[in-house]
Amino acid sequence: MMSNLPITRIVCLRTSLPVLFVLVLTAASVANADRADFSDAAPIRNPLNWRAERHHVTPTFGFSVNDEYTRALSAGLSYRYYFNNWVGVGVDFMATYVSLDTGLTEQIEAKLTQPGQTGRPSLATPGFLVTASATFVPIYGKMMWFGSLPVAYDIHFLLGAGMATIAGEGRIDDSVTWTPMVGVGTRLFFSDWIAVEMTLRDYIIEYAKAAPAAVTAPKEDFEQHLMFTVGISFVFPPDLSREL
Repeated sequence: MMSNLPITRIVCLRTSLPVLFVLVLTAASVANADRADFSDAAPIRNPLNWRAERHHVTPTFGFSVNDEYTRALSAGLSYRYYFNNWVGVGVDFMATYVSLDTGLTEQIEAKLTQPGQTGRPSLATPGFLVTASATFVPIYGKMMWFGSLPVAYDIHFLLGAGMATIAGEGRIDDSVTWTPMVGVGTRLFFSDWIAVEMTLRDYIIEYAKAAPAAVTAPKEDFEQHLMFTVGISFVFPPDLSREL
């Protein structure tokens, strides 16, 4: 579909920044561990349960990172309940509140618009994204920031599925479809019950992302709707317990 548009595709920065966030945080924790010699340290007994049997409620803001034609700004809410320190289940809700044209869309419209006839392509943007998902936490621990601030962290993976609404314009109609979702993220606990969470999510959605203005029946394809999100998690109960 994209090859039908008369403008050469412009390669944009897509996932570098979100992935860099996760890699930097991981490298920081590893480097911090390397600076100390734990060979003679006693084993950890009764570690803290940062996630086990706790509820996480996370207001979230995000933006899409792979749209050639529109840039979606979103807000939402996530909920998780963790059965233990490494697995939890919950739901995620995201809604696009602003959709901005990219430079490519502006170039296409400017070049093809003629007197009395618009050259703006037909476009579509995911609107509401609602998914049920599981979170797996294979890596977690504690590190020191700036040599004095202890921060508990984890690196987690998301796997889920749900519903996506599509907001279309021009020849692309509004629609509703199903979508699987996968993701990877990190969480930093700055207190017993408040954490910062950063996640890169990939919603795989079948829809017509864009089409020339004259096309009456745009073809639908599976598209990756990548979204980088940042949120503040509030964890309940607020008091930490220890593993027995």
